[in-house]
Amino acid sequence: MKKGNKALKLLAPVATLVFALSLAACAPQQAATVPEAGADAAEEEPAAVQMDWSLDSDCSMCHDGETASMADATCPASTHEAQGATCATCHNDEAALTEAHASAEAGAATPSHLSSSDVSQEACLTCHNMDDLAAATADLDVLTDTQGTTVNPHALPDNADHAAEATCSSCHKMHESDGDPQRDARRLCNDCHHEGVYECYTCHS
Repeated sequence: MKKGNKALKLLAPVATLVFALSLAACAPQQAATVPEAGADAAEEEPAAVQMDWSLDSDCSMCHDGETASMADATCPASTHEAQGATCATCHNDEAALTEAHASAEAGAATPSHLSSSDVSQEACLTCHNMDDLAAATADLDVLTDTQGTTVNPHALPDNADHAAEATCSSCHKMHESDGDPQRDARRLCNDCHHEGVYECYTCHS
């Protein structure tokens, strides 16, 4: 009997330890902190800021390439800048530009081709006189077709197609350093006058 009591005394501390460990294992555990999905992304990528555009807006905030061209002597736009012209001097169609900027966000990438900001013929003619331009290019033979007919690029025959398709900005790319108005004028004419013939009614009867 004494041996049994002695064995129980030796086992008691072991049993107590096992019991304590089992309680610890069953105790409620603190949940590990897991960051919410997208939390880091939200910190790294600030929310997009909608632009409030107007003709008085600072265009250089987004259109850095076009802004740089205003000071680049190889770009025709630099001539306008030297004369005191601003972006809004030429790009003055407020309704079209408002629509083009409706979904614009600050910091977003600028489209490579600004198709919604065409410069109207009227905007050019507020500074440039068409008669003076026609006189300056009267001897230019860049628009000579295969039949020997030469057309003055600033004195095209007056018709609806020319009025709609042949504007100043069709040939004069103001923000491009490698622009070539003579090349673009030939391409423009050949869009309609195919086979290198400028005279009408000579191809189809």
